[in-house]
Amino acid sequence: MKKRMNIDNTITKKNYILAGTVTLLAFFIALIFDLRISLFAVSLGNPILTTIMLGVTYLSTAAIAILSTIVVYVTDRKRLSALWASLLVTLTSVTLLKVIIGRFRPFQLGFFVSNAPLSLIKESYGQWDFSFP
Repeated sequence: MKKRMNIDNTITKKNYILAGTVTLLAFFIALIFDLRISLFAVSLGNPILTTIMLGVTYLSTAAIAILSTIVVYVTDRKRLSALWASLLVTLTSVTLLKVIIGRFRPFQLGFFVSNAPLSLIKESYGQWDFSFP
């Protein structure tokens, strides 16, 4: 039985390594094609999608935090601190990656979307306002 558990653990570790490798590879391929992907995303713009994506952009982090807190609070309160720690680590990691990679927003590269609200088109962005690749 113990030998079977070791084999299962080895297979699981290999699956995680494979999944991590594929994810990193996909990330680097996306960075190579980043300009093309940005152009494609901008070409899809329309007032309805812009409004939806603005809502997603501004509300997603708060909504995820609130909804996941409610779900964990109702189902298993013991894991609430682990959830908050996970959310904090995720937010910190994303912020650091944005600063390290320093990807400009599409409109900063000259790809203006005619239906974008003027509040999105600022003259300059600080180091914390980079786009996330």
